[in-house]
Amino acid sequence: MSLPELTAEIATAHGTILGSHAYVEGLLAASSSTATFLRASGFAANTLGWAQQIREGDVLRWFHPEARRALVHEADLAAVAVRSLLGELPPGGRHHLTGPEQLSQREQLAAIGAALDRALRFDALPPDEAARELGAEFPPGLVEAIIAGQGAFVGSPEAMTREVEELTGRPARTFAEWARDHAADFR
Repeated sequence: MSLPELTAEIATAHGTILGSHAYVEGLLAASSSTATFLRASGFAANTLGWAQQIREGDVLRWFHPEARRALVHEADLAAVAVRSLLGELPPGGRHHLTGPEQLSQREQLAAIGAALDRALRFDALPPDEAARELGAEFPPGLVEAIIAGQGAFVGSPEAMTREVEELTGRPARTFAEWARDHAADFR
């Protein structure tokens, strides 16, 4: 079984993506009292799922454009992980790592457009149409959880912390920085 298939199976068995994370974290915690957990918000890199549409045109067909997230740059996750692995952080920590700002998906798309020097437009898909499109990639329970999770961020933005800055001594990277770092992926 591949890692994506295993992840989907665990998520489906535990109801949500967060349920699967809690399950795996519980297994790890039971095996070691010194395990350190990096609980990341959404990954900025997940927007690479938009890359093909953006390479093909100036319109992104996606759902919940006003969902507000505090997406974290993978370099910030790596910086905290390195500090932990080098023993520079106390063992057994549970760190909630986020980006430094809550941006709507529409604003994320604008940041990608700015990095590409292109005007990109968001074409909001209704949830049922989004479910059909995502259904080709993920099992049904996971598709519903993804769409519902994004929908929840419309009225209740994803939590944001300053833990990247507190743990590394420098501010977390912005989504605009991430977009510039990954502009080639969208060309």
